[in-house]
Amino acid sequence: MPTLTSLLLFILKVSGCSERPNDSSSESNKENLLEEDGSSMWKDFIHTFTQEYSFNTPATDKEVVQISEKLGVACPEELLQLLLETNGIDDEFDSPLIYSTKRIVDVNVEERTSEDNKEMGLSFDDMLLFSDAGNGDYFGYTIKNGIVQDGIFVADHAEGSRTKVATSLREFIKGWTTGEIAI
Repeated sequence: MPTLTSLLLFILKVSGCSERPNDSSSESNKENLLEEDGSSMWKDFIHTFTQEYSFNTPATDKEVVQISEKLGVACPEELLQLLLETNGIDDEFDSPLIYSTKRIVDVNVEERTSEDNKEMGLSFDDMLLFSDAGNGDYFGYTIKNGIVQDGIFVADHAEGSRTKVATSLREFIKGWTTGEIAI
């Protein structure tokens, strides 16, 4: 029977994401997320423009695999790396800037199967949602033919429109937290 790490590596390879060493220990995961100078990639990046967010413990391989298993789409590399460093990012009121792996799965399943959305003619099947604006709109990646596309989009909850707001997760996080992105 394949190990969880083997399954994760297979999913990453099939999705075109880069592979990580075949070692699922927390220390190994932490080392893979450190820059050459020993700093953490995402936390240090975010701290360059804000101190208002808290970071969670890193996601486990099993938690990250749940995104692909439950949603049928590979997690984009940039989101995968963020989740392996911090399983979600919250503001001072515990509102998420980036959802945890569990919340990513829960929100996507809920929005994809919602009877209310179906009645209103809304569909989120074409999105991998990872955050919200606090007004009913969601942020996420678009999905075409089962493949997550580049760029971050806002999904309007009333009209169902998709508008690109950033070219990358880094651009989104910086823009949303500094007010450069507003909806």
